[in-house]
Amino acid sequence: VFEHRLTEVRFLTSDVAVAHLLTYNGAYTTPSGSKAGNDENLMTLVFVQKNGKWLLSSAQNVVVNAAAAKHNPIK
Repeated sequence: VFEHRLTEVRFLTSDVAVAHLLTYNGAYTTPSGSKAGNDENLMTLVFVQKNGKWLLSSAQNVVVNAAAAKHNPIK
């Protein structure tokens, strides 16, 4: 199961935007047999507009630490 929701988009300039995407990855087993997933992730995406198209310029993904998330000052 993969779920996502857009939490925020900010325009740094008229042609540069930063988006935050909260995702959930269900549990899965890797090809080597390890268990993974079943966690929330926060993706930060940087888009640049060139020739009328929005292009992904950079991305970062971090696993949300459930213990730390309860202290999120935005919530």
